[in-house]
Amino acid sequence: MSGDFAKKASKGWQFFQRAWFLPVAVIALFLLVWALIYAPWDSPAAPAWVQAIGSVAAILSAVGISYWQYHQTSRTNEDAAREYMRRAHLDSAYANGFIEALSMVMVDGKIPRNRLDRMIRLVKAVYEDMRVYSHIQMPDQRFAANWQTYLRSLRHFIEEIERDYADETGRTQVDAARHLEIFQSSSQMLNEAYDRFMVGTARDN
Repeated sequence: MSGDFAKKASKGWQFFQRAWFLPVAVIALFLLVWALIYAPWDSPAAPAWVQAIGSVAAILSAVGISYWQYHQTSRTNEDAAREYMRRAHLDSAYANGFIEALSMVMVDGKIPRNRLDRMIRLVKAVYEDMRVYSHIQMPDQRFAANWQTYLRSLRHFIEEIERDYADETGRTQVDAARHLEIFQSSSQMLNEAYDRFMVGTARDN
């Protein structure tokens, strides 16, 4: 709910930014036309009129350039934030495939201990790679919240694997199906949040 409100507020502010600029431009154009038609160009005060018109034109140019720069900067920042979130989502897809494959191997229960240790280290590396993405920098609050849940489930997945495999049998004794179910649930919620954001972005554009 708060995310939707923030989005509506942002749209309202953008509309206001567009709304104020148009009337000002119309008024400025009207004044310029009026000055060109009715200004006493033949009088001794003509240089003052010219200077006044030049000042107004300079002010409008400065305002227009500032507005354009602000708009371009905002668009650039929004594009960068979307790209940041897109990369995080792509990396999560890689992690999902890797962990699901690992879980299937562990369910089989025929993997040597040294090989499993190596795979667990790889899973830890995947987790560390995912942590570089900060939810604070993501443009969608729903995705950001699910991202935190996703990382927690990934961390718990690793911790439970290590704890359940602390024996010295040399074979996996992990209830991988249960861990995988929890992880897949958080992954599904993350994907749904991402899809919803992308649909909303496409609609706005």
